[in-house]
Amino acid sequence: MYRLRQIGQDLLKVMRGLNAFARYLASKDEREVGLGLLSAASSAARKGQWNRYVVRIANASRQPMACRLVFEISALTAGEPPAARYTHLTKSLIIAPRAGSAVAIDYDWMDRLCCRIDGVCASADGFWRGSLDRSQFYAVTALLYDLHGRQLDGLTVYQELIR
Repeated sequence: MYRLRQIGQDLLKVMRGLNAFARYLASKDEREVGLGLLSAASSAARKGQWNRYVVRIANASRQPMACRLVFEISALTAGEPPAARYTHLTKSLIIAPRAGSAVAIDYDWMDRLCCRIDGVCASADGFWRGSLDRSQFYAVTALLYDLHGRQLDGLTVYQELIR
């Protein structure tokens, strides 16, 4: 009896997977560039000390892809989506065909910021920081846009700010 129930549950999982795979195959969405990783060096950030974030972007097409990376840090409030923005950074990039690119962002949660694209220092195209800096949890989000402003991908990690 137990095995029949387990087989039935497994069969439902397989059917859901096949359904998701069929939707993927039928999708007209032809995104060839996307985010492969967003990581923070720690689950806690310290104001005034360097905190490293790494974003990996992959380009599966045969052409170089121009895109814009937006990096945001927003305060979290209980039971609600991220609200007040604390930091907003933008950087335009060209990703080589059939390759990936790593963007490391070193940020002290104050005014020092360093972007490294594949190990080479680069300045941000735009940087804004608000005044909200309470000790609490924050959503750290990387968003990828094409040159027409269409969002291609997005990833979020969560970090606690410790003073």
